[in-house]
Amino acid sequence: MSKKKLSLKDLILFLVGFLGVSITALGIGFFVLPLVLDSPQPTVVSVEEVQSVPKVQDKVEPKEEKVSSPNVFLVTEKTVIKVDCGDKNTEEGQKVELFLEKSKTCSVSSEGIIAKVKLNPDERYFCFFDDDSSCRTEKEHQEVEDEKAKKKIVVSNSSEKKITKRKSPPKNLKNEAEIIVTGPATLTISADSDAIIFVDGKKIRKAPLFKYDVSPGPHKVDIISQVDFKKRKTFTVQTESGMNYIRQWSFQDNTWLKKIP
Repeated sequence: MSKKKLSLKDLILFLVGFLGVSITALGIGFFVLPLVLDSPQPTVVSVEEVQSVPKVQDKVEPKEEKVSSPNVFLVTEKTVIKVDCGDKNTEEGQKVELFLEKSKTCSVSSEGIIAKVKLNPDERYFCFFDDDSSCRTEKEHQEVEDEKAKKKIVVSNSSEKKITKRKSPPKNLKNEAEIIVTGPATLTISADSDAIIFVDGKKIRKAPLFKYDVSPGPHKVDIISQVDFKKRKTFTVQTESGMNYIRQWSFQDNTWLKKIP
């Protein structure tokens, strides 16, 4: 085979092509290499480092305590009272209030006198600290006031009759004083829980019983608990004309809270 000699023209073309390729490679290397060097390197994190990172706890907002509105109200007229229910109590005042979730027997005190009263939610009570220290609901208070009004009418009528008799007293009486002394005795009966009052075997009403007229002499009284019908207090009262006999029984302590006279 014969060898072909390169001409000067072919040599120049070869050199030009070689230079072009070299310049192109240098240009690419000049622009691409800095980008590769400046690119961020991936960070390798170990399992121990991941586990050691503290967890961000969710922020727990404090719960607002709900303030319950009072649902038991007690009122007195002449003195100040204070209520003590063990875990809940009130300041002294003529009008006090507190919140109860359920019925509870509390101590209602005034000037050293303490009465055990069963308080019910959503009730208003009228409290008295005289001969009959107790608290009554609005319904019971209205019943007592109605009963008092009836007695005033009866007493008024009887007084008119007595005045008539005084003008002409019977001959068999020694003096007019005997007419005035003769009259009924009264019973005031209550308890520290809901109860029914029986007098001489007859059902009278729900406690409290206020100044119930009875004839002078012995009378059998039964106080039967409405909370537990097995609990009852039976006793006899020897009454005298014109006297008011007050009896207050505690089913919780099984003792007398008040006994006058």
